[in-house]
Amino acid sequence: MQGVRSFIVFSLLVVAALWVVVLPYILNATEPPGWLLLVGRWIPALASLVVVLWLVPLRVRLPELWGLSVRSWSRTLIWAGLAFAAVMVAQLLQIVVGVLLGLARWAPAEGWILALVGSVLPITLVTMLSTLGEEVAWRGHLAQALAHLGFWRSTILIALVWMVWHLPLVVAYAVADVMPLAANLAANLGIVFLAPLLAAVAIRGGSIWPAVVAHAVPPFTGLLVTEASPWFHLLFVAVMLLFGIALAPRSGSAEAEQAAPF
Repeated sequence: MQGVRSFIVFSLLVVAALWVVVLPYILNATEPPGWLLLVGRWIPALASLVVVLWLVPLRVRLPELWGLSVRSWSRTLIWAGLAFAAVMVAQLLQIVVGVLLGLARWAPAEGWILALVGSVLPITLVTMLSTLGEEVAWRGHLAQALAHLGFWRSTILIALVWMVWHLPLVVAYAVADVMPLAANLAANLGIVFLAPLLAAVAIRGGSIWPAVVAHAVPPFTGLLVTEASPWFHLLFVAVMLLFGIALAPRSGSAEAEQAAPF
């Protein structure tokens, strides 16, 4: 019950906090600035910290609760690399299949190879400073709070809250006429299908760091294709879901049966 209570309190806090932050932009019909999105990713960490101080026994160490502790650096680094590769491959498959199906037009930007090689890894490393604030909560604290439910039930519950948490941004972008509401809602729904891969690599890597890496990989399809249809985005979501299913702990395995993922 303690874990479920922590999950409920955290969910209410994190959703309310983002509404408070984004509401002024909604009322003024202005787009939230980029820096706010980066800083805002630490809202889940702050909400988790409040829950920890309020509900979690003092004997629990925060690095362990957040999944930051690394028991095997080789294991964690290998899975961090695999997580990075999975997101890169998912985007490449998205491009290949999308172009073949006519969902996007192949139109590589000038100097795209240099831009791709020279930017993806540095951007990933920098963005990890931001995605860390989310992953300590979603794949760290909450994953452990709901571990007794099993991989799929806990992952789906966390993914649903993760999706709801983004709704203030969906509304803000729609009101500011940055992105059509239907397209933004569809993209937000896709979050649910990205969660299994992030949860799986965190468990298999023994810490949240592989999920932090995967979450930080930037999209690069814009360097290679144009005129992408809404269905083009679903290709990426579908590939990520398949990767998540393939890497999810099997029922009866040691990883699936342990009391907590880390």
